[in-house]
Amino acid sequence: MVRAVQGMEEESSWLRGELKELKAVADNSLPEMNHGVDEENDKLRAELDAIKGEIELRVDRIQELKECRTDLHFSKVEKEEMEAINAKVIQLEKQLEQKEAQESAICLLNTKLQAGENLRMEEYEHLYKLLTILKECLEQKSERFQNAYVDLTQRDHLNRNELQETRQEVIKVNVFLLTFPIPLYE
Repeated sequence: MVRAVQGMEEESSWLRGELKELKAVADNSLPEMNHGVDEENDKLRAELDAIKGEIELRVDRIQELKECRTDLHFSKVEKEEMEAINAKVIQLEKQLEQKEAQESAICLLNTKLQAGENLRMEEYEHLYKLLTILKECLEQKSERFQNAYVDLTQRDHLNRNELQETRQEVIKVNVFLLTFPIPLYE
């Protein structure tokens, strides 16, 4: 149900964007071509109003679906997703506590070294373990950032493709509107 609402929201957003583009085209292109052709303008405005009415109906339907949705209507998948998110939060909190403890131990050992104290073999081993763990954490972060970068790059590529397609559609509409034969008198 949530996906349906999200899909309808995306479609509604897209339709609003299309409506704005059509209005912009109508407002920018039609005055240049307007030489007493009020009927054609009225016809186009009626089409735009019909599209706007359809969009408003869909927006109203989306609002109705949002109002009907409650916590009791969560699907099994959504519950599992929330459980996974909560488990990840707990895991991250534990990792944060471990990291803070490790940083504290490293600072303590570093202070001893800077003071010129000799460390016992156990302290050197502990310091080595801490630095190894820190290195692993940094490698994991680096991998996560690289994966995020790849994901963002792919999204950017998809968005650019979609934008290019939209531009082509707008160009086609503009060409159509500019080449559409408009009779001066009927």
